[in-house]
Amino acid sequence: MRNIVVGFDADLMKIMDRLARPSLGREVLAIVGMGGIGKTTLARQMFDHPDTAFQFHCRAWVTVSQVYQLRNLLLDLLRSVTKPSDKVHEKCSEKTNEDLTDDLYKCLKGRKYLVVMDDVWSNKAWDCIQMCLPDDKNGSRIVMTSRFVELATYVSPKNHPHCMSLLDIEQSWELLEKLVFGLESCPLELVDLGKQIARKCHGLPLAIVIIAGTLSRTVMTSDCWKDFAASASSVALTNPEQCLDILALSYNYLPLYLKICFLYMGTLPEDYEIEVQKLIRLWIAEGFLKASSSNNPEDVAEDYLEDLIDRSLVLVGKRNVDGKIKTCRLHDLLRELCLREAQKENIMSVIKHENQSFPAKDNQNFLVLHLNSDADVHLAPPYTSMVQSHGRGLNRSTSVSAYRSRSRGDANF
Repeated sequence: MRNIVVGFDADLMKIMDRLARPSLGREVLAIVGMGGIGKTTLARQMFDHPDTAFQFHCRAWVTVSQVYQLRNLLLDLLRSVTKPSDKVHEKCSEKTNEDLTDDLYKCLKGRKYLVVMDDVWSNKAWDCIQMCLPDDKNGSRIVMTSRFVELATYVSPKNHPHCMSLLDIEQSWELLEKLVFGLESCPLELVDLGKQIARKCHGLPLAIVIIAGTLSRTVMTSDCWKDFAASASSVALTNPEQCLDILALSYNYLPLYLKICFLYMGTLPEDYEIEVQKLIRLWIAEGFLKASSSNNPEDVAEDYLEDLIDRSLVLVGKRNVDGKIKTCRLHDLLRELCLREAQKENIMSVIKHENQSFPAKDNQNFLVLHLNSDADVHLAPPYTSMVQSHGRGLNRSTSVSAYRSRSRGDANF
């Protein structure tokens, strides 16, 4: 069910047509839309399409994000267009960014390539990468996804961006029904309520996916769905904050022990994939698990994570060869939700500037996570409003600890 896509057929056809244009010059195609509208999903459909694989000699995908490290982007692109055994990977740790830029340019020189730059937020990020991408007049293409039309115009002033639209009510209900019921049909007594709930998602695919994750774990009765529909009716989608209110509906339906585990993931850098085993150890160390004499803590934590994934609140990153989840991550809007709700609960504070003072809070300790130079996150035990409610209070005598990240991809937990 995770791969169900509705309403993107026309968008995909337009993107594929633009990629196949006979123009030989390097062209840039920008996919633009609000957060959660499906830009990455559409780009991934295009990237994985058999026609795309046939059309280009090599393909590369890099997620940029609001906060990025140029070195990480260059290394990701190099890994995508070369083999692990290639000499270009020798002594990478000793190479400067200029060396990596030169390596990438040489690797792409003469090849018809497709590069996807996902989730770009600034002109500077584009400027840094585009100089590595040669224009050999061979039909190479660059696809960029962004929330900003101005940025799309900057990167490709001669080409109109592909602006994504929200789903209509029929598409919204189709997606919600498929996500909740799979191949089965929605019971007739729930159809009107389901359409009412779908309408309140205002055509935003991410909101529908998150809501479906909650409904699929709700008792399939009219009374339960009426309660959920009543909660959804209080939300209107007119700005990004109210978009978070829609996503918060599913957060509010979480049991307390899952709420604190979910909020803790907001401390991760944006678009950061964390190893599942590392995350589990962190949850256990923080005392987030309910006491259980029958199961070992690792199994309990794995169940928690599977529950959050089943609710579509956490995304699967990579899997091991045996199919088990190796890494996971948050959508950037869900991370924003984590930070907002965590600050409401006095669990963490966000410091956006180096000269910003620490919030003064009596009888609370702080775990300081230096995620990047722009937004340091401060995690505040003892999580009294949640953790102690199921008997797992934390030690108030713990001293302040600080963790500094060396790069966007190294959270240093």
